[in-house]
Amino acid sequence: ALYGFALCFLGGMFPTLIAAVECFKISGWDSTYPHLVELWRHHKALAAANLEDDKKDDDRDGIADVKQITPEQLVQRKTLLFLRVADPEKVNAALGGVYMACLGVVAALKIKFAKTILLSISIANVVRKPAVKLLLPIFQQVVPPEYHKWIITGIDYSCKLVAMSLAWWIQRIVSAVHSATRGGHMCATYAMRFAKQRGMIQIDPESSRMDEVVGWILAALGLYVQVTFRFSLPFPLNIVFFPLSAVNFMIEWAITD
Repeated sequence: ALYGFALCFLGGMFPTLIAAVECFKISGWDSTYPHLVELWRHHKALAAANLEDDKKDDDRDGIADVKQITPEQLVQRKTLLFLRVADPEKVNAALGGVYMACLGVVAALKIKFAKTILLSISIANVVRKPAVKLLLPIFQQVVPPEYHKWIITGIDYSCKLVAMSLAWWIQRIVSAVHSATRGGHMCATYAMRFAKQRGMIQIDPESSRMDEVVGWILAALGLYVQVTFRFSLPFPLNIVFFPLSAVNFMIEWAITD
């Protein structure tokens, strides 16, 4: 129910992140989970060893050794600690498994958002020529001559960024409608099942259409909220969810590029 609620009200704000999570859950979770467990086990072992190392006082002067060495020596000390504690074969296999799962998710997302990627490329190709004709003389007057060779490259990447932002904004509208509909019905169904099990309501969601009615109401409300805020989180939620926004943008850039 909570996932459906988040999907209903936030789906258009994090389209690629949500799609990546669902793709990973369907295709890569079962094979990647053991690798994640192995990495977590190494993390805990390394954290425990690091804590013990911070307490060492080999010269018995009452001050921990790590507080009496230079930053370069500290980096070398912790690197050697990692090499002693970690199992290179297991760590390498775990990282390789996670990396392959991420590649699979990126490939699946490129197929899923192929139309958006094509639209982004098309917009960039159309905008690039007039942008160079318009902006090149201006930047040649402002930028020192020794940096003129970077002007066209900078304009090119700027066109790609603008095109990508526009194409993904259009995709956000499509994703918002889809996620609001799906998330609203999911939230209503599971919430009514939970309430039925707890004896809070007498309506059976399996034989009643009440869950569909509530689902459509939530879908309309979720879409309205997303459109009202222009598919961006209001303050202070934008600060709280900034890491998710950053990950969503990086995924968009990765699959578009």
